[in-house]
Amino acid sequence: MTMSVSRRAMLSASGLAVAAAGAAALPATAQARAPQQSASSGVRTGADTSAATHWRFLAGRRVGVITNQTGVLEDFTPIVNSMVADGVDVRVILAPEFGYTGGGADLDDATDPSTGITIENVFQVGAAEWDALLSRFDLDTIVFDVAQLGARYESQIWTLWAAMRALAKRNQTMVVLDRPNPAGGQAYGPVLESTHFSDVGLVPLALQHGLTVGELAGYFRSQLSSGSVQLQVAQADGWTRQRANSSEDGLLVPVRPKVTSISTCLLYPGMELLSAAHVACGTGTDRPYEVVGAPYFDDEFVRDLQGQDLPGVRFRPIKFRPTAGPFRDESCHGVQIHVTSTTALDPIRIGVSILSTMRRRYLEFSWRILDNGANDRGRRMELLTGEPRTRVLIGASAHGAAITDSWQAKLHEFRLATQSSLLYAGGR
Repeated sequence: MTMSVSRRAMLSASGLAVAAAGAAALPATAQARAPQQSASSGVRTGADTSAATHWRFLAGRRVGVITNQTGVLEDFTPIVNSMVADGVDVRVILAPEFGYTGGGADLDDATDPSTGITIENVFQVGAAEWDALLSRFDLDTIVFDVAQLGARYESQIWTLWAAMRALAKRNQTMVVLDRPNPAGGQAYGPVLESTHFSDVGLVPLALQHGLTVGELAGYFRSQLSSGSVQLQVAQADGWTRQRANSSEDGLLVPVRPKVTSISTCLLYPGMELLSAAHVACGTGTDRPYEVVGAPYFDDEFVRDLQGQDLPGVRFRPIKFRPTAGPFRDESCHGVQIHVTSTTALDPIRIGVSILSTMRRRYLEFSWRILDNGANDRGRRMELLTGEPRTRVLIGASAHGAAITDSWQAKLHEFRLATQSSLLYAGGR
């Protein structure tokens, strides 16, 4: 969408500027109070820069806020509390998957105890329900502030997509309070194909997309088939695409259950692929997504992975007994993954390399076993990768390098398609 001259003039007059993605970039200049800045990281989130202006760009707007436990300022003040204290007309809190407090939607109160604002769960809410919510609370603006892990199958980014589609029908405003992408600014993995659209993917997107939420919103806007949404992004100050994988860059609280450390956060985009196989991948241990094993693994499994020279990680043999998930309460042999270089790390390659090694080495290899005891025959794998070829190549005992090579052409196309949505410096 090309912004009209009158709209550009209005933005200029109010102190807003047009960002590279075509979105209005909200001002980062502080007024009465300055946000706390990490002396070690030097990065400020869009929420902190916005709070520094007392949220003046929301004056006169009727606001709904999509956020959860990650939507906090650097001093851990929830953004909703900060907005209300500065007089913003926040009419409803719109909670994504796992609820407003992050412990599960069933733990949320009907209203936020600290502000009295109604909480509505919008996880997997359909188009008609979104339209009804906008009408019920008479909203003209939605603010989005949810930290992500940089993987396509995170449901929160598809809540953003659904909200943008609803707003586009009314030509209304989406404001994204941006945060660094903890996985970094590089794109890896297969690109979602239209034949495999699902609740965890509705737009062509690389599995590890390398975009911040603000950049995702710009790309999503380009994918809207009808209507237009007025997009404004409060950028993260001091972050670049090469500034990847820092626990200090806006990851103040755990993003989702089981992801409680920076190592887990970094490995999640690739290690979640192992949930498509019948293997213990850290569920029921204190190292989710960092360990993988099965009762039938042996020392050769570790040596095989070590011999593949996967960049950014080392593998250590380990024994563990998971208390949940596959092989619950059984003694498992396996590996612990140690991240040695955040800049060289390619978690998607690690995930498929582990799966292909399992398939080549062990007759016991199996795709996920359903609750009824049936084998899902790799259907979850296709759901996660967003295409059929990776599953087929693993089934044919292809090596991880051959599998990653099969993604490169479409990954290049994706990088080109998202270039105009980038807001931060650095190559991809």
